[in-house]
Amino acid sequence: DGRRIAGAGWVSQVARKARKMGRELGELRFVYDSRDPVVLAQVLAWKSAQRERTLTDDMLLQPWVREALDRMLDSRGATFGCILSALYAGPHLVAGHLGLRSARALHLWFPAFDLAHEKYSPGLVMFTEMFRAAADAGLERVDLGKGDDRYKQSLASDQEAQLRELVAIS
Repeated sequence: DGRRIAGAGWVSQVARKARKMGRELGELRFVYDSRDPVVLAQVLAWKSAQRERTLTDDMLLQPWVREALDRMLDSRGATFGCILSALYAGPHLVAGHLGLRSARALHLWFPAFDLAHEKYSPGLVMFTEMFRAAADAGLERVDLGKGDDRYKQSLASDQEAQLRELVAIS
């Protein structure tokens, strides 16, 4: 009820869009913790393109930032790690996310998707799978980060979305 009041009625459409994407593009496959450099390069390219479209600063153009991201992706400690998630529809990488993980939380950082498949809401489908996988991995919450993006307003309870609540929606 709280998510519906916040305007998350569209979140209930995610499962329908996922089924449609699977029928039209190919079977969906989700990878929670990928280490594939091709996935990382594509996610960051989508994010840079988004920065260009929105006329916002693109820190990903800085070589030291890319080097730091590559090094973080190698981190797999008990209290800190980098998670690179990927959603495929058939052979197509349609969405991805690079984020940070603490001992108990997943911190959203660089979500991105292929605009060619926007009608299927691949980012939301990926979030649904990612939140389930994070809960299965023992994480207790997702920090959606700052900003007033529609998906953040709809999914969050305060500034953090509780995994149990998000999994229950889908």
